[in-house]
Amino acid sequence: MLTVNRTAAHFQGGSVKTSRTISDKIGPTRIDHSAYLVRTGKLSVARAFFVEQLHWINDGSPVVDDWGTAVFVRPPHTTNRTQLTEYLCRPPDLAVCTDGEHLAISVMMVSAEEAVKAIHEWVITNGLDQGFSCVKANADGTKWFVFVPELFTFALEIVA
Repeated sequence: MLTVNRTAAHFQGGSVKTSRTISDKIGPTRIDHSAYLVRTGKLSVARAFFVEQLHWINDGSPVVDDWGTAVFVRPPHTTNRTQLTEYLCRPPDLAVCTDGEHLAISVMMVSAEEAVKAIHEWVITNGLDQGFSCVKANADGTKWFVFVPELFTFALEIVA
């Protein structure tokens, strides 16, 4: 059980102030991985999107438990892992796109718009186009948001 020692802390303006920061107590931190939800029943398709279509790498063994399954993927030449999670206890119709949640993907050989067109083609080919939408996010078209609610509960941010 965690015990809290409140002698070093005092309340001021609705927040807890301590004499030491969390970092002082635990040391430096870094992001271990980002995690995103996929629609129930679509984890293998989501993994195929990243691994087979974007040539990302499976990174580690899947984690399987009562709550569902998680797989880890990462782009080549980086250690930044992304966790794709499928909850088995969540009804598929509740997996809707969440405002603001997105996975940013940089493209280097084509424009962001060309990348969006390629993704859209794949989405149509795989029958995932219900609710598909894309939005140009800046005036010069170097950033687009792609929504594939049949597959992801988050948006893909495509950046050139």
